[in-house]
Parts: sequence; C-alpha cells; structure tokens
Amino acid sequence: MTSAEDFSGVPPDLPCEPPSLRVLERLDEPIHAPGVCCVHGGSPCILFDDWDYAEDWSGEFVRVITRPETLTAATRVSTEEFWALVRQLHS
Repeated sequence: MTSAEDFSGVPPDLPCEPPSLRVLERLDEPIHAPGVCCVHGGSPCILFDDWDYAEDWSGEFVRVITRPETLTAATRVSTEEFWALVRQLHS
C-alpha cells in the first residue's frame, strides 16, 4: 500500500468518509446522493450503486463492503429508519 486510497479502499472522488471515525462520532451525518440506506442481514448499510461502493454501519467503525452487489436486493429503508437502527445497535 502506498497511498491513503489504497489503505481505505475508498476512491478519492466519493463524497463519503473513509472508515476512520467511530460510528458514534458520525451519527446523523448527511447521506449523500446517490447513497441508498438499506438493511442487510440486520446490519444498517449505505449502498452507492453508481460507484460500486457500500458501507456497513453495524460495527464500531464503518466498514467498506468489498462486494457491494450483495446489497442490491437488501431492504431499502428511510434515512430516519437507518439512523434509528444504527442507534439501536450502538446503545
């Protein structure tokens, strides 16, 4: 690995944060379009389908999902439902 891009797995042009801050430090931050909130296997996720990128918000830190196509059939939820689930998991 030679750059921050290689380390984080996040392309530099995405309007989202790399998984460097704890989830509890990121509560209620804006979810930029075309991000879509969804629930996959009970985990709150954000899918950026246009960029082939997704995040799992169920852990202490946001985790980049290496195969975002696995979320295409995930249940879509509103932003409010997403944040409620994140809070529930981290309370």
